[in-house]
Amino acid sequence: MAGAPASPLLRLVLRIHWHTPGWVAAVVAAGGWLALLVALAHDPTHLVGLDAPHRPADALTHSAVMSAAMMAPLVVPHATWVASFSLWRRRYRAVAVFLVGFLGVWTALSAVVLAVGPRASSAFGWRPTLLVAFAVATAWSAVPYRRRMLQRCGLTVPLAPHGWRADADCLRYGVAIARPCVLTCGPLMAAVMLDHGIVVMALAAALSVAERRALVRWDWSIAAVAALGVLAVSLAPR
Repeated sequence: MAGAPASPLLRLVLRIHWHTPGWVAAVVAAGGWLALLVALAHDPTHLVGLDAPHRPADALTHSAVMSAAMMAPLVVPHATWVASFSLWRRRYRAVAVFLVGFLGVWTALSAVVLAVGPRASSAFGWRPTLLVAFAVATAWSAVPYRRRMLQRCGLTVPLAPHGWRADADCLRYGVAIARPCVLTCGPLMAAVMLDHGIVVMALAAALSVAERRALVRWDWSIAAVAALGVLAVSLAPR
């Protein structure tokens, strides 16, 4: 009826639409986790990890899903910024192009890990390979250079207002954000994707978000990565 007050759900949707356009990144992440849960329902071994080679097409698909689930939550503020500094009529297009650039980098790197990882584990054993991968991630988490890269993960760049230049700027911005993000999270995410157990993935994603939001101290973060490695190795089938 005309003039009737909006329902609480509608008010919430409108508020998110107006004030939090970065919800697109959150939905992409939720879609990634949903796909992982569907895979878990079909194969319970995905809960604690699976040491199995992937066909190229499967590796690329799995890489895209894992990248969306774990990395998209990190750039919800960036997606909101991109939408806020784009023309209203193209704000969601701008966010989508930004995510293509950001997640495209992570998907490519993840596909490499899924291609190389099984060969390393077949040569040295899965548990030793996981142990080395998480040891490298733990050592890297203590390097001061990583801390500087973490601070650069919040950089912003000017965006053209319209046309192909606006799309190009959003795409470049996604790639530009991915670069310090890879230098910050790359070793940990490589170890996690080598394990690709949902338990370890969820904990690593939560740790990465906590680091971005400054919810965890630097020394605690190092200890958390080491603990995550112990968990992954202990859960890995013998």
